Amino acid sequence: DWVEDGHLLKVKFYERTKKHKLRHNQFRLKAYLENVESLAKGDVVQQMTEWEAAKKIGVGTITGTYTQKALTLKNYTLEMYEKNRNDFIALLKTVKLTPGSDQEQSAVLQITQKDVFCEENFAEGLEITESQFDLVETLPVIGIPLKLKRYANSAENPWLIEVEAISTQTKGVDSVHLGQNDFKLAWKCPEDERLDFVNCVLPLIGPKEEDTVPIMSHSFFHLLMTFVVCQNNDFYSEQAYLSLLAHTLLYLNGLQASEWRDKLRLRVLNTVRVVYGKSEEFNRYAESLVKTPEIALSLSLIHI
Repeated sequence: DWVEDGHLLKVKFYERTKKHKLRHNQFRLKAYLENVESLAKGDVVQQMTEWEAAKKIGVGTITGTYTQKALTLKNYTLEMYEKNRNDFIALLKTVKLTPGSDQEQSAVLQITQKDVFCEENFAEGLEITESQFDLVETLPVIGIPLKLKRYANSAENPWLIEVEAISTQTKGVDSVHLGQNDFKLAWKCPEDERLDFVNCVLPLIGPKEEDTVPIMSHSFFHLLMTFVVCQNNDFYSEQAYLSLLAHTLLYLNGLQASEWRDKLRLRVLNTVRVVYGKSEEFNRYAESLVKTPEIALSLSLIHI
C-alpha cells in the first residue's frame, strides 16, 4: 500500500524515488504478465491505447496527453538525461545552502522549493532516477499556482503559452501533485473568478533563495521547467522557464496596480536577473531590444 500515489507525496524526495522505483518494478512485472496474456489472445500493439503501450515499455505513470514520439524519446534521449543528471549531481557537491526561504510552500507537501534541495540524501535520490519520466513523477517544482493556456505546438515551443490567472493566495502548489491530477487541479480564489483551476507552477527566487541560483539555472532544472511548461518529456528548452516568467510579467503588467502585483513583479524580475543574467545570449538579446527593437523582435519570431 505504501507505494501508491498518495503515499509518494508524504515522504521526502529520496524516499519517494525509492518507493517509486519499487512501484515501477511491480508495474513492469504486472505489465509483463498482462503482455503474455494479451499476446496469447492475439492482441497487437497497434490495437493498444497509449496508456497500454506506455506500460509495455515500462516508462512509469504517464500524466497528461503524450504523443507516441514522446514515449520513444528520440529528441531527448536517456543518454542525454543521464549525462545532465550526473553533471547536476556534481554541481550539488559545490553548492552550500543555508536553510530558510520566503518561497511559497506546497499546500500538499508543506515545503518550499529550497527545502527540497536542502533535504538529506537529495543527490542520492537523483541517482535513483533513470529517466525524465522518473524525475517529473518524484521531484517537485514548487511555487505560485498559475492557470496557463497552452496553444497548439506549445509542446515543442515554450513561447506558445499565455498566463490567464495567478493565485493571490500565499499557498503554493507542486508539480508532482499537479501531475497526479492530470495537470488540472481545482482551485478557488475569491479575488479572481477566472481562477477555477490551476495547471502550472512558477518557482521564484528571492534574497533568501539566491544560494539556489546555481541549481535553478542549471540545465537539469531547465529540463524540469520544460516539462512544467510544455508537458513534453521528449523536449528540452532553456527558454521554457524564461517564457513562463515573461508571460507572467505580461499578465501582471495588464493588472491594476496593487501592493500584491508590484511585489510579485519585482520577484519575477529578480528571478529573471539571477537565472539568466549571466547568459551572454540573453544579455545580447536584451541589449538589442533596447537599441534595435524591430530587428530583435523579428529575430525572436524566426527562432519561434
